[in-house]
Amino acid sequence: MDYLPEHIESAQVFMTIKTYPNLSQKYGELVCTAGVCNGKLIRIYPIQFRDLSEYQQFKKFQWIEVSLQKRDKGKDFRLESYSPVGEIKLLEHISTQRGGWSARMKELSSLIMHDNMQELIEISKQPPFPSLAILKPREIIGFKIESCSREWTEAQKAHFMQPDFFKDIAPLTLKKLPYKYSYQFITNDNQERTLMIEDWEIGALYWNCLNDSDGNEAVANQKVKEKYMSIAVNPNTFFFVGTTLAHHRISPNPYIIIGVAYPPPSFNANIIQPDLF
Repeated sequence: MDYLPEHIESAQVFMTIKTYPNLSQKYGELVCTAGVCNGKLIRIYPIQFRDLSEYQQFKKFQWIEVSLQKRDKGKDFRLESYSPVGEIKLLEHISTQRGGWSARMKELSSLIMHDNMQELIEISKQPPFPSLAILKPREIIGFKIESCSREWTEAQKAHFMQPDFFKDIAPLTLKKLPYKYSYQFITNDNQERTLMIEDWEIGALYWNCLNDSDGNEAVANQKVKEKYMSIAVNPNTFFFVGTTLAHHRISPNPYIIIGVAYPPPSFNANIIQPDLF
């Protein structure tokens, strides 16, 4: 399967995915990021996003320039996984103003819009193990909120306790989300599925709603649900989905939702190619 070169010098990538930060025992605070490079989906990992200088912190739907190296298959066998080499240079950000969604969708027009989750799963299990895709649900039928651990594990926090002779120990300021959020939906395989949403925006929305609700978590979660169910009824809503490395080969469905996009209902979003599988 032809994809992208092992090394891409000064790659220009249209960034479409930025997940809520997580703690890695090896790298500290990490954000899963992905985008489109030369018409192909690409994952850029690891990026310690909040440690980046302000002039390197990109937004979603922004072009960046960075050299990339294919990750060692022994560490990450997934087709689209690359590591950044050197600094990130920020380029144009495509906002929603002045026809911005048309410009955004044009950059995605080389990709396939999948509409069958089961077929997408089956494709991911075969070499070269594709792990990123765009998925169009036929119907979003629910939004699920589950409580989860409120604290990082000791193993996750251990990175921040290790002395570094070249800099002061960084304080652990990243707040762990105390809830997991998922969409319940159906695609053209007619199966009801529940996939966790790990988009940066849903985490930020929760903390903003919590602040606006004077710390009332129930009220904050209701606001989050109302926002995401309003997105769900938009006929143009689609997902960026990606597999997790730990579950790609072993889970019946290794995908999670790593980005939610929702062009205005009046916009003709049928620019992306239909599912060819």
